[in-house]
Formats: sequence, structure tokens, C-alpha cells
Amino acid sequence: MKTGFLYDPVYLQHDTGQGHPETSQRLVACMHYLQRQPWFPALLPVAPAKADLQWIATTHTQEYIKHAAQTCAAGEPYLDSMDVSISRQIGRAHV
Repeated sequence: MKTGFLYDPVYLQHDTGQGHPETSQRLVACMHYLQRQPWFPALLPVAPAKADLQWIATTHTQEYIKHAAQTCAAGEPYLDSMDVSISRQIGRAHV
């Protein structure tokens, strides 16, 4: 059995704002740790792909998808509450 591993440097562009624990440096540290593990070369690289809107629509309404895209495009730091950090890069990646 193989274990897939999905990563792309574009993930480092997701900026959740100052003071938030989810930072690009945290991802860099995780990747550095993982790459030093003896089993890391055995992982199966999986290329990221843009999510199909039909798949997103299985859990979100068209109105919500449009709202999220517009909020990202406007450069807003959050979607609906401070619990959901967003960025323009994320909006372009999905919608």
C-alpha cells in the first residue's frame, strides 16, 4: 500500500494574518521535518488540482460560492467571521 502526499509551494501564499497560528513558517517547519524522515522518499507525490465547482457545490450553495469568490477578490481578510481567514490567492485557486 502507498501513502499519497500532496504539497505545493503555492500553499505558502495563504496569509492568515499576524498572530494566527496557521502561518507559512509553520508549513515550512513541517515540511522540513517530514523531508528528514527515512520514510519520506517512499511517499507517493500527488499533484494538487483545482477543485471542480460541481464538487464544491456538493457542500456549498452557488450563492455561498459566489460570496466567497467576491470576498476573496475584494481582498477581505476573513469570510463571514474571524475564524475563516482568506486571501486573494486562495480565491483565484478555487473559483
